[in-house]
Amino acid sequence: SGPNIKLLVYPAPPKTGGITVHSADLRCLREGQFLNDVIIDFYLKYLLLERLGEEVRQRTHIFSSFFYPRLTQRLHPRAPGQAGLSLAARRHRNVRTWTRHVDIFAKDFIVVPINQNAHWFLAVLCFPGMVARVCPPKEVAPPVEDHTLLADSQSPAASPKTPEGTLEDGESVLESDPDDGTELEETGSPQQSKGSSETHSDMAYILILDSLRSGVCGRGRIITTLREYLTEEWRAKKRTELKFCATNMHGYTPRTPQQGNFSDCGVYLLQYVESFLEKPPSPGDHVRLELGNWFPEGQVAQKRSAIRDLILNLHVQQNPGSDFPQRWRKEEEEEEEAAALRVEEPPVPTTVLVTAPASVILVCPAGNSGSGGSQPS
Repeated sequence: SGPNIKLLVYPAPPKTGGITVHSADLRCLREGQFLNDVIIDFYLKYLLLERLGEEVRQRTHIFSSFFYPRLTQRLHPRAPGQAGLSLAARRHRNVRTWTRHVDIFAKDFIVVPINQNAHWFLAVLCFPGMVARVCPPKEVAPPVEDHTLLADSQSPAASPKTPEGTLEDGESVLESDPDDGTELEETGSPQQSKGSSETHSDMAYILILDSLRSGVCGRGRIITTLREYLTEEWRAKKRTELKFCATNMHGYTPRTPQQGNFSDCGVYLLQYVESFLEKPPSPGDHVRLELGNWFPEGQVAQKRSAIRDLILNLHVQQNPGSDFPQRWRKEEEEEEEAAALRVEEPPVPTTVLVTAPASVILVCPAGNSGSGGSQPS
């Protein structure tokens, strides 16, 4: 325990978009703890800026872990600027400023970390710009007089001033839309999907990578929501009409290495991104649906300590002379020793009291004789 110390900002100023890491965030890197959004966003940004080559970095965009909650945050249809907008358009308005400095259709890989019901998993949107080659965009109809869909959704003056990566309304409220029945076209079987992947090998697709396959329902709804976002983003940025749908952007759930507990989902998410971007697919590559042996289990087992050491090293770089790493490691050692002692302590004998059935004695008022009562033996 102790005070929550600010350890670092990454990337450090004067670079923008820095993520602040505190000592409390380090605690979730201990075994059995769930990774929080700070660690997820920090390590994904570190991968993008430090671990990837320039060519892959230019082809990749990684959204903050707040993007999907913000995208699906409930907005009342009668709120200012929402009248007449479709659900997809209202959702897009939640996040339309997040891409003000980037054209995601010029990227080959869009990484979207998602947390639902305290479970981390990953969506990767691959080659979204290819959809325009398969389905030529159409001209957008001119706005109508009542300022419904397009007139409102494309108004630059209505853009919110929400900084990227933050939630202006505090905690998000996820849309509770029922699954629309749109299941993934391919569910992870290479044999089942071979024909589709060969026929559409030059097409865009969305991958859902999940280390607990039974832990997430409604994958079809997630795929549909992301396609709808791309449709609205294209309309807003390109000023033409291009519908992203199941026929031009397939959805896949490859079989991936699975976690052996209920706390490592965030660790696996980070390893998925790292492994994917270390050897990303090229346009025209067949979709790999069998990734069960994608990386050794030991690589995931060491991920927590590797990220912890990275944070401590960056802390010292930004705070020369700090003794925090030594104090932190000492605290960890003491906690590990205490945990080991608790395991070694013999169980305290438990005394079980066994009592005979109680006798029932009826006490009668004076002058009355008890009947039906039992006397103690």
